[in-house]
Amino acid sequence: MAVARFGDGEVFTMRGRCLLVALLLLAPTALAAASSPAVELPLPADAQQVALDGARWLLPHGLGERDEAAVTPAQVDRVRALLADATVREAVHRRRALALAESLSTLDLRARLLFLHGAPQERLHVDCNAVFPPLEIWRYGADRVVLYQPTAGAPFRLWLPVDGKRVLYTYEMGNWLEEWDARADRIGETRIDRRLCRASVAVDEATGVDGMGGQLPATPDATRLLALLAAPADVAAWARQAAAEPLAERRALPVALGGVGYPRWHGERLETRVLLSIPRDAPLQPYVESKPEGGELRELRVDLEGVVESGRSVLDTFRMRFVLPPREPTDTQPLALVLARDLRPGSYVLRLRASDEVGHAQGVLTVALTVPAEAQPAPFDVDAVEAKETVAGQHLDRRLGAPGNDALVLLVPPREVFIDSVHAQAMVNGKRIQRVQFLLDGQPVIARSAPLFDIDVPLPRVPREQVMRAEGYDADGKLIAADEVVINQLQGQLEVDILEPRPHNTVVGAAHARVQLVVPEERHVRFVELRVNDEVQARLEKPPWEATIRVPAGDLAYLTATAELDDGTRAEDVRFVNAPPGMAEVNVQLVELYTTVTDERGELLRGLEASDFKVSEEGRKQVLQKAELVEDLPLTIGIALDISGSMQEEIGQAQRAAGDFLRNLVRPKDRCFAVAFSDRPSLVMPRTSDVGATVQALAGLRANGSTALHDALAFGLYYF
Repeated sequence: MAVARFGDGEVFTMRGRCLLVALLLLAPTALAAASSPAVELPLPADAQQVALDGARWLLPHGLGERDEAAVTPAQVDRVRALLADATVREAVHRRRALALAESLSTLDLRARLLFLHGAPQERLHVDCNAVFPPLEIWRYGADRVVLYQPTAGAPFRLWLPVDGKRVLYTYEMGNWLEEWDARADRIGETRIDRRLCRASVAVDEATGVDGMGGQLPATPDATRLLALLAAPADVAAWARQAAAEPLAERRALPVALGGVGYPRWHGERLETRVLLSIPRDAPLQPYVESKPEGGELRELRVDLEGVVESGRSVLDTFRMRFVLPPREPTDTQPLALVLARDLRPGSYVLRLRASDEVGHAQGVLTVALTVPAEAQPAPFDVDAVEAKETVAGQHLDRRLGAPGNDALVLLVPPREVFIDSVHAQAMVNGKRIQRVQFLLDGQPVIARSAPLFDIDVPLPRVPREQVMRAEGYDADGKLIAADEVVINQLQGQLEVDILEPRPHNTVVGAAHARVQLVVPEERHVRFVELRVNDEVQARLEKPPWEATIRVPAGDLAYLTATAELDDGTRAEDVRFVNAPPGMAEVNVQLVELYTTVTDERGELLRGLEASDFKVSEEGRKQVLQKAELVEDLPLTIGIALDISGSMQEEIGQAQRAAGDFLRNLVRPKDRCFAVAFSDRPSLVMPRTSDVGATVQALAGLRANGSTALHDALAFGLYYF
């Protein structure tokens, strides 16, 4: 286990039973080299999908013409004719894989450039989010191309001189530069974008514009830039070059469309249900883990990344993860996955990438959708398919019940560690609830008598498990509904620890017993049972895990605390009280020492036994019980990303380095989580085996504020 801070070269770690991870990031000072080869993706047999995925860019079109998401029947026919040539087909296969590795959306001009010209000779990511929106500079020969993302989630565009330099700056920076240009007393001052972003020099050179309006000697030619988007003049020559480019091998995951339905309206949008089918013999590799209590956990993990396009716009991007039971030998039906999006009536293009987390097989599917003006039932049994999926939690509307039903749901940020305070909100349904009382560990905090029923609750400086409760009362003070949540619950491998009575205490009669639990992620405590001399005295089903017990008079008594989870896993702790004279309680601990032994060539030595080691503690020789070679321990890796203002120029590189680090290191049996910190730390992704979700959570962060490093240290270590 480890925590690494991605930032100014500083690293903090948790010592003990942990793996030390230290990464140092250097700010970019030059154009970066092109990326590694794209992953192999089989070319679909359907010419329409190949055309939708970029092959239409081989067809002549007007200079600078902007693409629509859809394709015409004539374009499909012309693409089909091109694919009849084996060399062209292989070239499209390779360039399609390269483009889709960059972006699922073909409206992203980075994908189009990759399809038409391959990887650029040089590529610079400009990561100064206080100065520029997401921006890249590519070089093809003598041409430098500026690509920028105008708004969050939008496809990247090609910058042209006619667009003006203002579109490449953030709104605030554009205003500052306009004021700077208008000042007469700025002689000798350094322009603010130069002070905040060293890469602004490269942006000036690529655009031929000094700041907002000053012209530089070398100005890009708009006609040459637009020509980069044109179809190749000689498709055969293009194909010969593209067909020879490398692809990284990976098993293909066949994904097919099983059906589409539009069962109900949600406001002005129709719920669009899409059934995806994966053949029963597809190369899906199950994840297998041995349970501590015996037996095995076996499951399939499929990631689904998607984009919805309409006309010239990307309307929606999403990512889903399906955790399913593995296929049985008797299964004859294909694996079914259902996704739902709410869309207005009209035409769309849905682009999907399915990936096997364990075996890394991958497949891409492009679907043209026409959402009707009236609801239509799905041509498949939605409930039967969804019953097989792993669903976490419940929809809020299901918890509140039907309209008019008097109900209350307490909401806090999910799976967060709260320091100092927490914002809570009570969602109320029905008309009877007029007042909401908030309580913390059974003690009233404050009451609200009008919506919004929300509150900022002060908490101890050091986080500990607490119970927050909201109670809804009618006008007469009668309790109508209530809900409660546990905050700051310790998570990890199931553990039970008796905190009270304390060791060696003499207790007779009534006594207070208190237990602390560590609960695995995605598991819930079914009950905690307290027994004295094997007699059950309390059975608790929710925190606080404490109760009054009665200890009989006598020479010896012992308290046993047993916790059981919703999956049947159990753990317990035992405490002796009222021990007779002369009886000593010895706490025996097995301490694990991790070491690496190599020979003079740096290679791992095998076959070592306990007698080959000597261990001492403060000069005293210790007995070594056993020595064994462990080569495949599961890891928990925490990434703490510095997003303070000092990271303005490095934030993008830090995000990419953190993402690459996790993708390369975290295996299916490992866990990872992500913390971001500036003025205060926050959990951006709780501990999970889903690497893609963690990388995605890190990618959307922006740098601003001060650096609360010590708070982030305590915050991150809480998850260990």
